[in-house]
Amino acid sequence: MRIGILTYHRAENYGALLQAYALKTYLAGLGHDVDFVDYWPDYHRRYFELFSWRKFRESNLKGKMVQLYYTLFWHQARRRRQQNLQAFMHEELGLPLEARYHGGDHDVVKGFDVVFYGSDQIWRRQRMPSHPGFDFWYFGSDNVQARKIAYAASMGSIDVKEGEKETLKKHLLGFETISVREDSLKEWITSLGIKAQIVCDPVFLLGKEVWQSLANKASEQPAYQHYILVYNLLGQTSTVNFAERLSKEKSLPIVEVNKKYVLFTSGRRYCRTARVEYFLSLLAHADYVVSNSFHGVALSVIFQKQFFAVGMGQRAGRVTSLLNSLCIPERYTDVWRHVPPVDYTVVNPLLSDIVRSSSAFIQDSIED
Repeated sequence: MRIGILTYHRAENYGALLQAYALKTYLAGLGHDVDFVDYWPDYHRRYFELFSWRKFRESNLKGKMVQLYYTLFWHQARRRRQQNLQAFMHEELGLPLEARYHGGDHDVVKGFDVVFYGSDQIWRRQRMPSHPGFDFWYFGSDNVQARKIAYAASMGSIDVKEGEKETLKKHLLGFETISVREDSLKEWITSLGIKAQIVCDPVFLLGKEVWQSLANKASEQPAYQHYILVYNLLGQTSTVNFAERLSKEKSLPIVEVNKKYVLFTSGRRYCRTARVEYFLSLLAHADYVVSNSFHGVALSVIFQKQFFAVGMGQRAGRVTSLLNSLCIPERYTDVWRHVPPVDYTVVNPLLSDIVRSSSAFIQDSIED
């Protein structure tokens, strides 16, 4: 069967790329011909531009100064990071240099029997000035002519105005089956009279050995034999402070993966330009992981790490849903506290049941 995937497959973010890789790899492993619906609108492309004259002209004085700072001091590092992530898109996801669809009215996707929508926050409210509101390509618009299945779709924080509910409901009714990642989103969709199921993120569909194999492709090695990995996607001080406290208690150095470009933050501790494979290698070899990223937490579970989810605020819903389902809610915290080690003899059977149910959802949806 010819299957398409419509997701954030070109986002320059480790989690976005890994969930796209996972779903494609899993579906291909079922014997299907799988490719991405290569939709990447201009508002996405502009978000990841290293420098934009348009944005510079429209910014106030403070905004202009910030852009000049990043360009003068950090352009080389930012460009290297972008090139490394784009290399994964081309080498592992099989994407061409340029996206095929940009959201024009003339864009019509044909040639797929089924299209999977998700995972990631494809249903979130877009906040780019050029595209405020929801992007209905991700809600099953008529631009895609195929059977439509939502898999592990997310809104992030549910932000739907009363007047928008009927429009979204109309689009959601176009899906043959719907599955989501968060309990809160399932409840919201159910309130519209539409059936939805909780499934695991695509990264869980692949076993630890698959991710270890990808990590083994890394050309670099961690700077330390033993260390605490901090994946500080949100750039939160509270996450770093927690890791510093843990570092003192365990007498372990910190390796911090982030994309925050601040002067005088160089050396072996900081990792801003890692290829995807090296990012996975850092996770696989860490003694502890502290993260404010959903996929940082998910991959910690896959690699059976002792980990802490810290400093996610209103974005914590995806993580708390996952941790509750694995009976380890205490791994999320916003304050320093001691918690018992993760007992993976308890976690693994629970995770296996969730993966089994999610796999059944996929196969039943395709066969229907």
